[in-house]
Amino acid sequence: MMRKTDKEPEFFHGHIPLARANEDIAKTRSCLRCQEKFESSGFGERVCRRCKSTSTWRDGSSGTSAKY
Repeated sequence: MMRKTDKEPEFFHGHIPLARANEDIAKTRSCLRCQEKFESSGFGERVCRRCKSTSTWRDGSSGTSAKY
């Protein structure tokens, strides 16, 4: 059995947690879908909860029908 040392990273369900980037901060951002301002938890969250709750978003469709 191996012992854990101070130099080994903490594991969470088999994954090494990644450090957040310095610029990844919660702030008010514009939704990429409706352009309304919302409180984002970081730069990876760019669509507001209202838009994410729509069936179009949940179904993964773009909301437009493409004709080729």
